[in-house]
Amino acid sequence: MPYQSRTKTLIAAKINDPSTWYSFGATITAYEFGRGNFDGLMFALTVDDPFVFVDLDHCRDPQTGHIEHLARTYINRLAGYTELSPSGTGVHVFVRGRLPDFGRKKGNFEVYSSARFATMTGHRLEVPL
Repeated sequence: MPYQSRTKTLIAAKINDPSTWYSFGATITAYEFGRGNFDGLMFALTVDDPFVFVDLDHCRDPQTGHIEHLARTYINRLAGYTELSPSGTGVHVFVRGRLPDFGRKKGNFEVYSSARFATMTGHRLEVPL
């Protein structure tokens, strides 16, 4: 659940209301001062930015770090900024690109370019895997 970082209580951020979003600097300050219990940062994907978010769910064993072959194939082909999901069982990839204004989802594979929040954990994976 995405929350606003400059409030003392947990108030939900809204993907359709930019007034509920904050800068990276303001969010890091809130995180460092312990406001809220955050699992990561959220990035608001909009039609105005050049990014595509690829969400590969349930493809990684958190005990061994093993990533399924098909997910590794996608990750290596995309060669974008790649990190672990908050659960540690998935992988997120950010690349520059364009999609239609709607998301795409098939099974454990999702791709979005706008109207979504994307979680950023900072637990980077080096590519190629």
